[in-house]
Amino acid sequence: RHSAPREIHRPCAECRQPRAHGRGCDCDADAWRYPRSQVPQTKKAKHTMHTSEKVAILDAGAQFGKVIDRRVRELRVECDLLPLHTPASNLSEYAALIISGGPQSVDGADAPAYDPAIFELGVPILGICYGMQLLNYAHGGTVEKKERREDGAFEIALEAGCALFAGLGASTEVLLTHGDSLGALASGFRVVGRSGDLIAAIECAERRLYG
Repeated sequence: RHSAPREIHRPCAECRQPRAHGRGCDCDADAWRYPRSQVPQTKKAKHTMHTSEKVAILDAGAQFGKVIDRRVRELRVECDLLPLHTPASNLSEYAALIISGGPQSVDGADAPAYDPAIFELGVPILGICYGMQLLNYAHGGTVEKKERREDGAFEIALEAGCALFAGLGASTEVLLTHGDSLGALASGFRVVGRSGDLIAAIECAERRLYG
């Protein structure tokens, strides 16, 4: 008598966690293979999504784009991962935007294209790494290479009164990986986080723009 073949487990290409062959991972790294309605679901992914508030993640080439996508969905908020150059006219259904990190410099000749009108949609925007630099640069601030870059976990000092960091206290540990840093701050923004002498977080609370 032949026994049933053992189920082969392979690590997920994105989060490296073991997963059963033929099934998707909770991080949804296999989403590119399937239409969204056909992505293999695990028990964890079956929670009801808050579809009334949908988030768009505008991808600037981030190596952690899928991780951002997974983290948002873990909060049971529906989201779509879209290219950074998506026109603002295609984003009217979204309640908020996240601009991801990316390998380029925002003022470089090879910087990915984007539609400046996204900043006029009136929705909250969170810029992560490259996304924060783009927020500052697009509103008149500068981005420059400092004497040092940051790679790894760092403790940043937080300013009081920022909604983005509510409940975190005076400092928190974050992952920073960047060669470019903010120089002059755009008008209407304030610094809400610092890593030593480098700006680590900014906000324009009036327009609900955070980085």
